Parts: sequence; structure tokens; C-alpha cells
Amino acid sequence: LLARRREQAARYVELLAGEKRLGIPRVVDGADPSYQSFCVFVPDRDRVMREMRAAGVEVQIGSYALHLHPAFRPGPLCRHAGGLENSRWVFEHALALPLYHELAPEQQEEVVRRLIALLP
Repeated sequence: LLARRREQAARYVELLAGEKRLGIPRVVDGADPSYQSFCVFVPDRDRVMREMRAAGVEVQIGSYALHLHPAFRPGPLCRHAGGLENSRWVFEHALALPLYHELAPEQQEEVVRRLIALLP
């Protein structure tokens, strides 16, 4: 299963190579990610997500900023330091693309085609 997910992630990287309007997370030397999900960073993530879902492509929010959740409001049991701008930015821009064992290369091409068409 892990080998398959890594193949699919590599395929997304290949299909998105050179696209300057979005960001792809880098894999650092020595890392061996499991690709529980494959996220890209896009401007206007909520609009892109809404339009892709309307087209039948099940994308998800790629990451959450826990410090923005009411359960993690600062108080006696929870403290934050700094503005956590990077966490907020990732939350606002990360989009998880479909990634599951049966996902075919042709389906990935369609996901990427639709995604690129929606980028400003």
C-alpha cells in the first residue's frame, strides 16, 4: 500500500511540475513519507475546493490550524506563543488531492487538469 501511495504522489509531482501558481511540499533528504495525503498549496483554497467538489472531485482541507479552533482558545490549560502566522497560512492554502489505492493515473490527470483550470 505504501509503495502504491508513493507512486501516486510521484505522479502528482510529475503532473504538477513547472506549475508556478501552486506549491508542492518538498520531501527533505532522508525522509520517507507515507503519503497519508497529498497536499498542494493554492490561492483561494475554499473556492477551488468548492468548484472541484461540484465537478465530482473529492478534495479536502489539507491541514487545520488548531490554535483557531474554539477548543484551543488560550486559557489556563492552553497557551500560544506568537501569532502562528505560518500555521494560519497553511490552513488557508493547503488542499488535499484524492489519494487512495485504486486511484488510476488517468484519474490523477483529470484531477490535475481540473485543478490547473481553476488557478488564477
